[in-house]
Amino acid sequence: MFQLQQVRLSKPVEATPSLAERGHAAARPKTAVREKIDAPAEWRRPLTGATLGLLLFETITGLAIYLLPFSVFNQFGVLLHTLVGLLMIVPIGVYLGQHWWRRFRGNFNHYQLLGYISAAAVLILTVSGAVLTWQAVFGIRIGYIWDLLHIIFSFALVAFLGAHLATLLWRRVNNDENRRALRAGHRVCLWKSLAWSGGLTLVCGALALGYVEDAFQSSFPEGYSFKYGDDRPFAPSLARVDMSQAESRMKARILQALTPEQGRLFAENLKPDPGKHVGVVTVAERLCGAMPLTESQKAQVRNALEEAKAGFRERGAIASEQLAGSEGCGTSGCHSEIVREWLPSAHRYASMDFVFQKVQENMAQELAPEATRYCAGCHDPIALFSGAKNVGNLTLSAEGADEGVSCLACHSIVQTDVRGNGDYTVAVPQRYIFERTEGPAAKGVSDFLIRAYPKQHVTSYMRPLYKTAESCGACHKQFVDEELNDFGWVQGQNQYDSWRKSRWHNETEDSKTVSCRECHMPLLAGNEPASGDKDDRYRHPRDGKHRSHRFLAANQYIPRFLKLAGAEEQCALTVKWLRGEYQVPEIADRWTTGPVVRLALNVPEQARPGEEIGIQTIITNNKAGHDFPTGPMDMIEGWVEVTVTDHAGNIVYASARPDERDYLVNPQIVFKAELIDRSGALIGRHELWHMVGARFKRTLFPGVTDTTTFNLECPSLPSDPSRRARLSAEQQHAFAVPKAVEGNLLKVSAKVWYCKFSAPFLDRLFGEEARMRSEVTDVAWAEAVIPVVQHGLASAE
Repeated sequence: MFQLQQVRLSKPVEATPSLAERGHAAARPKTAVREKIDAPAEWRRPLTGATLGLLLFETITGLAIYLLPFSVFNQFGVLLHTLVGLLMIVPIGVYLGQHWWRRFRGNFNHYQLLGYISAAAVLILTVSGAVLTWQAVFGIRIGYIWDLLHIIFSFALVAFLGAHLATLLWRRVNNDENRRALRAGHRVCLWKSLAWSGGLTLVCGALALGYVEDAFQSSFPEGYSFKYGDDRPFAPSLARVDMSQAESRMKARILQALTPEQGRLFAENLKPDPGKHVGVVTVAERLCGAMPLTESQKAQVRNALEEAKAGFRERGAIASEQLAGSEGCGTSGCHSEIVREWLPSAHRYASMDFVFQKVQENMAQELAPEATRYCAGCHDPIALFSGAKNVGNLTLSAEGADEGVSCLACHSIVQTDVRGNGDYTVAVPQRYIFERTEGPAAKGVSDFLIRAYPKQHVTSYMRPLYKTAESCGACHKQFVDEELNDFGWVQGQNQYDSWRKSRWHNETEDSKTVSCRECHMPLLAGNEPASGDKDDRYRHPRDGKHRSHRFLAANQYIPRFLKLAGAEEQCALTVKWLRGEYQVPEIADRWTTGPVVRLALNVPEQARPGEEIGIQTIITNNKAGHDFPTGPMDMIEGWVEVTVTDHAGNIVYASARPDERDYLVNPQIVFKAELIDRSGALIGRHELWHMVGARFKRTLFPGVTDTTTFNLECPSLPSDPSRRARLSAEQQHAFAVPKAVEGNLLKVSAKVWYCKFSAPFLDRLFGEEARMRSEVTDVAWAEAVIPVVQHGLASAE
């Protein structure tokens, strides 16, 4: 780093000057006499050894943090690296000052050049380290530029200080006595440096060895039912825990037992068929069972299979605490904005949804508690992976499961498949030390480590997978087959394939595609550490924006019903979303403008009293990336309402009006599905395990237009109230308007209404006495005017 300090002795031992130095000395005036410095004493000085030892420790821990994998040792290394770096500012500052004061009068040479560069590197490292520490303690993340400076000048210090020390250590000394004194000083300095750096490294190692990580229960509860197979503990859901280690060990042990040819066949065919409900252990068992094995081979294979099955039972679950605790992501001072967005979202209340809870209750009663795992993969992952969906657990839930699709449940997914039914794999990342320890001090330490040493956090929770539509397709696609219905494969809701086949997905030109997250997770400006994205062609790492975690779509009822934090704002934004009033600027060049659903009217240019009028509604799925409406269509209800009034505001014609029970009366356009069982009877309570198909279903595919004509008779009635009173009630309802004369107008208005849970569905599920009703939203509307003329027509008188 710099030429080492030297303290004058009573009998100074000076290194023999080089020829160049002697030449410079001869050229100087004889009155300029250099101060003699005792170099060996400088090397032996305690401050010299402490300075080099502390720098060596900082170098070791810094390189370990940068180059080695995430570990407990490295985390304690970050803590000690930071603490020692702060504490050594004063002693190193003193050393640098004293050293410069003794050496700056000498001739400028390569020793001094290397020393000055090293000193500058130390100064920059000190400043950048102090800034990074401040950011990690009080900020939301460390700065990219400061971190880059700290890394670059760490390597610069290693290079230049190493060169500086090397030139001093290997400097030629002709005087034997001087050389021996210097070498002795070097050895003293070396041992002192190693004592400081080695001692601190041992402290770091001792802390790492002494740290006991939180022990989480990874085995299933006693009596857990493996009804669908030992290697498929969460079936009928296709969700699973990463058991690759157990599977690899099983494969290796079986291959050891087989002959080379048998092993080749085994390895080539050890792949579960996606169309069959078997796990990898079952496949291995069947493959080996079909081979002509000796008794010894059979025993070895049997042992390997039993070990693998035991592995699933003992290490195949995930404790609920490992996936819960989402609010901690906000209280750490980091992702407070994202947590606030997530709190009233559909992902947040996926397991709290009272409709889901009631359907699950019916499913457990009609089939078995284990069958509810089918729904839990997408709605209730925390309860599923902890083994709560089991006989004997009346609640079918676990502590923390009310978080629904929590932060960690979603961000622990490492693989997905677009078969649907929750076809994803979860692997809980290694947590930071003290992250799950109670108390403000422990949380402060873990939060500091996450910000100061973020690589593990970033790579674990920001996988490229999450930017794909396929990550959404794992849950937003559904089917039922013989495992649940004893009948066969039946398609359920399917947003993924609807999007993939739509105009919003371009197979060959990705730049023209509008994906799920671009619509439902639009960019928001804010002070979020998750802002920026270097892998998105439309963004950059410091754009100051993050993806919204509201997942706005089409439910403004449950957040308000459950009184979730931020429910009113969420519901208001949902209505804006349904009406197409929520703008997403970043995809404006690829998305259409206007409302999500366009509605237009085609009416006659004029009408005469008594003649039939045809009013045509034109509804187009303008913006939705999938069917409109979409989701569980046996619950949803959408319709088009048409109203015709005269110039005085009297209703001439009305279609699709809810009655006193909120049941639609004779709607001409209704968007919903009516599911049926094997006997053709209506399935009215979302009993998908009985479903074989639908007797009615109407939705709009993306970009598709649907037209319907509403017919009515242009009214021509007496204007005398006494004459109107003699008409029947039905006649008055249909034609109660004044006499049509030239200049009168008929005003036509149409609306598209959307309801998440229809009144008939809620009554069937909870009973009419519960009087549960979902909110309805007018999504789109249109108006038109029809002039009424009377050319030669007889009066109604």
